[in-house]
Amino acid sequence: MKLTVNGEAHEVAAATLAELLAALDYEGDWLATAVNS
Repeated sequence: MKLTVNGEAHEVAAATLAELLAALDYEGDWLATAVNS
C-alpha cells in the first residue's frame, strides 16, 4: 500500500490499521487517526 503520513510517502505491507501503526513505529496510549478519500 502506498500512502502519505504527515507529509511523508510510505509503502507498507500492512492489511490493518494496527499493522500500519506498528510498521510506522507509532505507539502510545493516545493516538488519533483520520481517513481522507
